[in-house]
Amino acid sequence: MFIIALLLFRAIGAEPYGVPTGSMAPALLGNHATVTCLRCGYEVRVGRRDDGSNDLHAECPNCGFEDLPLDQTTVCRGDLLLVNKSVFTWRTPRRWEMVVFRCPAADGKAFVKRVVGLPGESVQIRGGDIYIDGALVRKTLAELKTLCIPVFDNNYQPDQGWGRRWVAEPGPGRAVVEGNKLRLQTEDGVDGWQWLTYQHWNLDENKVQPVRDEYGYNGSDGNRRTVPVHDFLLECDVEVERGTGAVAFGVTDGAERITAEVAIGANPEGACLVGEQTNGGQPKPLRNAPELHWIPGEKHHLELAFVDRRATLAFDGAIAMPPVDLPAAEERAAVERPVRLGVRGVEIVVSNVRILRDVHYTDAGRHAVRSSVQLGDGEYFVLGDNSPNSDDNRFWTDARDSPMPVPESSLVGKPFLVHLPSRAATWQGLGGRWAYNAIDWGRIRLLH
Repeated sequence: MFIIALLLFRAIGAEPYGVPTGSMAPALLGNHATVTCLRCGYEVRVGRRDDGSNDLHAECPNCGFEDLPLDQTTVCRGDLLLVNKSVFTWRTPRRWEMVVFRCPAADGKAFVKRVVGLPGESVQIRGGDIYIDGALVRKTLAELKTLCIPVFDNNYQPDQGWGRRWVAEPGPGRAVVEGNKLRLQTEDGVDGWQWLTYQHWNLDENKVQPVRDEYGYNGSDGNRRTVPVHDFLLECDVEVERGTGAVAFGVTDGAERITAEVAIGANPEGACLVGEQTNGGQPKPLRNAPELHWIPGEKHHLELAFVDRRATLAFDGAIAMPPVDLPAAEERAAVERPVRLGVRGVEIVVSNVRILRDVHYTDAGRHAVRSSVQLGDGEYFVLGDNSPNSDDNRFWTDARDSPMPVPESSLVGKPFLVHLPSRAATWQGLGGRWAYNAIDWGRIRLLH
């Protein structure tokens, strides 16, 4: 009876699916090896291919340290997913949602990708972003967090610290880097701002460089031409120690800077979002929340995203004010200094600082990269998050040399749980030391 129930559950309910490749990394991992950066301690996961053409060296995406050896690492199997096979019986797939389907260009082999184009839409990739029917499409903060890619984590420190990546801009106070924390202060009642700006400093070449579409998961891929990226998310914890004034957090996409200002203490100004073009011009208010302020002694988690030309601010997991959508920008400068922090009349300590970026879809392939692809009824356009290393709708061509969207009839279901992620482990016994794959309990999670 148990076997019958299990088979019935698999037939109509959920089915396991293994992820062999890294086309959806870092959200989903294929077969991979893990190595700890010798300079900053960041854990680097690098894909391993079944055909033996593996790069035996990795590069740390956090500090840029090259030549991390992989030849002595254990290969871990790809993530195992549970797939809800009935969900699309009741509703259709949504944009930015992962789907498992039978690939029309690979003899029905099961693939997992992310939906970007829906039936009846015209899809095009421009400047790394997705345009639908000629208009830029935008992600919510929740959608962004399912696919964003780490750029910098201040908790992982090289021996010399991260002083070169933080620049104090002249003001009436001081801003210092204290290990993995940042301290900014000015005196009560002082009107001027003190800023601490992140610059993407290359520790090996001793210079500032633009943030580019690099993927640590792909190893030391020196043959690919990387390009600057523009869409960023700042995350941090902010502890207000004393003062009356304001704090500020800024993110730029190369065309415009968005700054979130938050009143501290008895300051009646509240919170606001301000926009300012990077090539000059006066700051202009975009949103305000007059009732929102922090008080000394409080600690808050802040998220500020400027992605798809949408500015989104959240405090402690809740959206602080409605997002602001700015017009699409065809030309944006390369970004070397994506975020900054500021104080006026207060002292704060900032910890757990992380900078992440949006997926930048490459212009490789033939479809939707130079002209749009028109989808018919029941057709979907899917892409991988690891855009430089994904076999997806940009490449699939039928016998008539036309694009091959994914038909509704090929959908298997929606992956909803990473239930058996693996990690390398060792066991000492029987006169030897044995490497094996263990369950990575920390990566078991629901997928949204």
